[in-house]
Amino acid sequence: MEIIKFNAFDTEGKLVYCSYRKFEKGEKGTQIERSLPFDKFIDSEQQRVDEARAKAINLESNEQIFLSLEEILAGSCYSVFLEESPSMQLYEKKFLDDTSNTDLTDDEINYFKDIVKRACIDEEWDDLLKPPSVDEQVEDFIKEFFEDEDDDELEQKDYLEEFFKELEEDTENEPDI
Repeated sequence: MEIIKFNAFDTEGKLVYCSYRKFEKGEKGTQIERSLPFDKFIDSEQQRVDEARAKAINLESNEQIFLSLEEILAGSCYSVFLEESPSMQLYEKKFLDDTSNTDLTDDEINYFKDIVKRACIDEEWDDLLKPPSVDEQVEDFIKEFFEDEDDDELEQKDYLEEFFKELEEDTENEPDI
């Protein structure tokens, strides 16, 4: 038996939450959870979906349906939720506009269950959980604070060259003793 939870929301927190617990009668089993950064997950998963679609086109296969979380959450849909346990099954899509909340389709349910297993059991996206490298932090800082400024090329100066030129000029201008 399994307990599977999946929640993705494209608002303030921007997280993809996955939880998986397999248990036998009399044993709870270990709960495995992953809270993945939404934007990084979307990029990673969309790339995988695009590659799978390209491969299917090359094989001329129309049997496989390739879903992506980004496409499911497109438009006014901002949240999807799935929870399955032996005693309960809850599926929901939420919308920002007047669209009423709906259940997930069978394809979406299977897709989200697959994501949970890949995230929690296969640890496929654990690289998204590591802290950013120094280079990534510097890049993010530059984007945040300097991206709006003019993109004019900055003048490149060789300060050492200028320093030695000044020294040379000073020694030339000094009277000989």
